[in-house]
Amino acid sequence: MICGPVSNTEVAAFELAAPGTERWRAALNGRLSQIFKPAPDLTAIADYAGQVEIRESSTGKSRGRFTASDCEEGAVDGALIDGVLYLIGYFERPTRAPRRLNGRYALAAVRVEDGTILWQRSDVGPGTFLTADVLRMSSNAIPLATLVPGSVPSGISLSSAIGSQPETGHPTGRVEMSLLDKATGNEIGQPVNRLLPTGVRGTPILDVSIWAGEIIVRMTASELRFGVETPASRPAMEVRMR
Repeated sequence: MICGPVSNTEVAAFELAAPGTERWRAALNGRLSQIFKPAPDLTAIADYAGQVEIRESSTGKSRGRFTASDCEEGAVDGALIDGVLYLIGYFERPTRAPRRLNGRYALAAVRVEDGTILWQRSDVGPGTFLTADVLRMSSNAIPLATLVPGSVPSGISLSSAIGSQPETGHPTGRVEMSLLDKATGNEIGQPVNRLLPTGVRGTPILDVSIWAGEIIVRMTASELRFGVETPASRPAMEVRMR
């Protein structure tokens, strides 16, 4: 089965084994933002007003409809984990180039059983790497890797930053890593910064993963690693900045 838009305000699911056979249809209150799968058997339909409806993929039965006000310009991805729907959306969509360095993301956590908004925040920078996999990779935290081009973070001297880009005399930028508590949405500890290597100019972050006690941030021509604590006694991956 495949689900897709049939208009700006309506989506439908069709049977792949019998092309053209419609299984179910759903109308939105606003303009469609995104369709995504927060779990293998569920489909999420999001509009540009921050409303998200969860439906069973096979039957179209509604499992809940929620409004995350901080995702006021539309949710675009998410993951359902232990009864909580974690959402990635836009508080402000980018309207000027370069698009990856403008606008502002939002994150939210919704308890699906009763629709309670557990937390939400609209201060996530535009250079942040956000996918459903990022939401799932740790049991206690959401790792936020944010590309901040051409800037020097507090705690790093200007001379050492300039040394990372000797041909121009200007720093290439940095990646800031922070952890958000999944239960509260608050930061765990303090953000950690890494300057981009010499000659690397703020290429987009392509992937973030956790492996062997490190959060690994991959870009086109470089890789940065951030040490984290991963208690061996925990059955699921739990991380804290080191």
